[in-house]
Amino acid sequence: MHALDDAEPSNHQGIDSSYHLHAGRHQARRLLDRLREILTNFVTRASPHESLGWDVANKAGLAGVLVATIVIAATAMFGLDGCRPSTEPTVPSLDGASMAWPFQPYRITVVSSDHGGPSVAYSVQWDDGTPESWSPFYASGQQVEFDHVYNDTGHCHVRVKAKDTDSAESKWSEPLAVHVAYGPLSPPLRPVGPQVCTTGHEYTYSVSSSNPYRDTVRLQFQWDGIEESWSDPVPCWSQYNEDHVFYSPHQHVLRARMSSPNYWEPSPWSESLAVAVVGSIIGGRPEFFDLESYQDSAVLLRWYPPSAGQPDAYRLFFRDVAASVFAMVGETDSLRMVHWPNGATGDYYVCAAYGESLFSSDTITTVPVHTAEMTFYEINTDPSRSACGWNRSSGRASVFAMTDSANCDTVDFYVSDLQMGTGNPLNIVTPNKADSIDSGAVGIVPRAAWRTNGFSNPLPNAQSPVPAYQPPPNANYFIYTQVSAQPCYVGFCTLGEEERHYALIQVNKVGASADTARIETWFQLVPGLTLVKHR
Repeated sequence: MHALDDAEPSNHQGIDSSYHLHAGRHQARRLLDRLREILTNFVTRASPHESLGWDVANKAGLAGVLVATIVIAATAMFGLDGCRPSTEPTVPSLDGASMAWPFQPYRITVVSSDHGGPSVAYSVQWDDGTPESWSPFYASGQQVEFDHVYNDTGHCHVRVKAKDTDSAESKWSEPLAVHVAYGPLSPPLRPVGPQVCTTGHEYTYSVSSSNPYRDTVRLQFQWDGIEESWSDPVPCWSQYNEDHVFYSPHQHVLRARMSSPNYWEPSPWSESLAVAVVGSIIGGRPEFFDLESYQDSAVLLRWYPPSAGQPDAYRLFFRDVAASVFAMVGETDSLRMVHWPNGATGDYYVCAAYGESLFSSDTITTVPVHTAEMTFYEINTDPSRSACGWNRSSGRASVFAMTDSANCDTVDFYVSDLQMGTGNPLNIVTPNKADSIDSGAVGIVPRAAWRTNGFSNPLPNAQSPVPAYQPPPNANYFIYTQVSAQPCYVGFCTLGEEERHYALIQVNKVGASADTARIETWFQLVPGLTLVKHR
């Protein structure tokens, strides 16, 4: 009788898990056919055992038992009885973050195993309209990463399935919920309103809405830790007002925050506004408190007398941007006062003094408006994200395209190396000169009435006042300034508008290929004031 190894030398390898399952079945069938042939010879050939009473019938019975036993074992291992076990890959496991940024790569990790097969391919359903397709094949059980870029905000559910080399497909995985949104949202500025009030009177408090992507926002006030209802959606860069009545003397704290449908979560709370409430007293607060620039670096403050009558005196209070408390900086019986802050910005209010009782005005500020770091692209790299402009009402900066002439009255500067292509030193450039000094802007920037602005030479630090504008021949603002260091501090001045505004441009980082610049800004809302000291 032949040994099984002589009958089929490769049958042990045929059932190795590295071979396809159907190949193993084929090997098993060949083995059984060969085994039947050997047993048939055993039954029909004479042997020495016949002298012991073994006849052909006995040998045939023994052969049948052996064949049946091997068939049962092969059926259990390879499904040869016609009821083949399921061979599709396992349902893939799917792992990834629950949040994603628009226009930024989002990554998932998947893994599936085939039942004895060597490789699997994957199809991912991103739930944003992207057509489904099969990936290349990867080793069975290997973790595989897939990246995707979402081009809009919203809620998506990602699923994945696998198939093997026989095109047997798994079921879809459980969906992974992904919130595609921007984040985090910066807090609004500190609310503005009266800080010394009396009971029983209605007072108005306001907060400015802002959003770098110009979406509508909702705002919420919090009085003494108790949250009020969210506002209806208000336009970006607008002012939201709420009236409030105090019914008992108390020290109150007011904060505000924003939310937007295109951000993961509400913003942090703003800085607090402290409000002191006293019982009803004869007297009133100064009205229509306002300020303006005085000789570039000083502040002229003005107000109207209280409707309740003439006070004994007016006291002016100032809080430096670097300080936490107000300090009295002057007292007068007139309706105006000039304050020289020695380069500092900060908050002001004026009190009407009736004996020992003080009635304060609204708080107003000279602190420049900060816009957090944004990435701008050299105009030949991505002209749709190469320009920056400040809203003159809110002071917030936004990203604009230099390819759209409709942006001509909103863009204040753009980023360029003034050459075709990229790789040269970057410059901050006034938009109205794009078609005359920038060869890289030719054919990109349409002709339009772009804003005219100027830029100082790099400044020594971020807290000094920017220079006050001087006309030629002693000009100190230019049509472009090269980014010479990192960080680089550049003063900004509007030149083509009736009201002159100043700002600080801080270039934090230039890309390794000189094709991007990470920039944050501080914009002075008070016309003509060169002070940009900030937190």
